[in-house]
Amino acid sequence: MSVKIPAFNALRGSAVVVLVFSIGAVVVDLLVAGEIRRVSPDDPAWLTDALSPALLKLLVGVASACVLLGLAALVRALASVADQRRTETRGTGTSDVSTRALDDLTESVNTLTRQLDARGNDRLVSPGDTAHPPLPQASSLNEKLLERMVFLLEEMRETSMMDEAQRRERLLALFQRRKHASLGDITRHVHHEEWARADQLLLQLERQHPGDTELVEARSVLDVARGAAERRTLELVRGKVEDDMAVGSWDQALNDIRQFTLNFPANSDGRTLLARVTRERELFRESTVQRFYEEAKYELERRNWRRALSAVQKLSERYPDHAKTQKLRPQFRTIQENAEIEERQEMESRIRELVQGKRFSDAIALSEDLLRRFPKSPQADAIEELLPKMRDLAIQHEADAIKVRTRVDD
Repeated sequence: MSVKIPAFNALRGSAVVVLVFSIGAVVVDLLVAGEIRRVSPDDPAWLTDALSPALLKLLVGVASACVLLGLAALVRALASVADQRRTETRGTGTSDVSTRALDDLTESVNTLTRQLDARGNDRLVSPGDTAHPPLPQASSLNEKLLERMVFLLEEMRETSMMDEAQRRERLLALFQRRKHASLGDITRHVHHEEWARADQLLLQLERQHPGDTELVEARSVLDVARGAAERRTLELVRGKVEDDMAVGSWDQALNDIRQFTLNFPANSDGRTLLARVTRERELFRESTVQRFYEEAKYELERRNWRRALSAVQKLSERYPDHAKTQKLRPQFRTIQENAEIEERQEMESRIRELVQGKRFSDAIALSEDLLRRFPKSPQADAIEELLPKMRDLAIQHEADAIKVRTRVDD
């Protein structure tokens, strides 16, 4: 069965949901009205201020439910017509156009239903809201979708009044229009030298229209144009691939040669170059992985944590799925923590050296950097205690320097 009868149940269910939500919103507004009357019993405007939004919501809900129920009835009627038509004809070719139109119409109805549901939910406002948007005009819905529904209904009406020969003739005309549209796409692909896309589209047409003279001519044009461009394209791609491999852009080189083999699958030179790029790319990959892996192991054995972390990070970023990367992954957290400890200790040692050399400004800047990056570390606790003293020393050192310069000037 081509027409999707579940669309009828979905439309009817959506109508019920919209109506229930609108009634719920009205109940909320009535409760709010009662609260307003209790708080301000002398205010004569409480009735209109509270009941007007409730009435508007009720009208919106009822109108939306009626629209959905009408669409549901339309879908069911169209389904019945399609079933009756198939029963009467008992053939495979009589209902192709009408059934396709019904399928498109049902899909359009489903889309419209989702839009109505979304708009219905958007119109349900909370009790605290004071602005109540009015019911949207029909033009604010998806106009193109509605126009498409009208067109399909007209198509259904015209098709239902045709006899068997007219329907078959119309179906053939539809196939011809689609064929010519696809031939136009093929011409554009050939113009842009997108040979693989042109060939794929032409193969689909050839399966649908075996022996068609226009397709035979299109195949001849495609083969001639592709053959003329094959040698020139190979030389361009070969030069680009060689350049990419020379600078280590293996992924780009592989993509380029793969695209060439898709466009020219029968070219033996292209297949040979693809095999070479694939093989050399894999060798480069394995050698790079091994280099980073050995570097990480070397630094780990000597407890150079930050250098080890750098090697592991490079390995993880470039080759996250490699077996050697997975082998180092359980140690990553430990390496990271130890590298952080190592860096904090070096920063603390450097701060003390700067203080001893009376370079208080540099020591304060480095201390603030340590506090910012590692606020919960033991070094941060120690530096936080020393920082006020360093600032005092910096001020005193600057004052002493000014006094010395003053004596020299005198």
